[in-house]
Amino acid sequence: MKKISSALAISLILTSIGISPITAMAIDAETLHNSSCIECHSRMTGGDGSLLYNREERLVHDQTALLARVGRCAIGAQSGWSDAEIKAVSLYLDEQFYHFSK
Repeated sequence: MKKISSALAISLILTSIGISPITAMAIDAETLHNSSCIECHSRMTGGDGSLLYNREERLVHDQTALLARVGRCAIGAQSGWSDAEIKAVSLYLDEQFYHFSK
């Protein structure tokens, strides 16, 4: 099987979930994540909010479940994120923690 670059893989994933790579580049998913997710997760774990992503019994096991989880969290946190922002944060989490697209 031929290996593709990570930039091409991300572009293909974005396109498959209905967001253009150009739109995603305009969204700072890391900032959205850090400002809305980490605070809540830190309260849940009593410290490092990223522990939720690395735990053995994590709740998401593929990109579809990750997108759904981020969407539910965005609603619960009343973030006001658009669909494009939810998708961008999902991709950011995949790239940083989950690695489903590899």
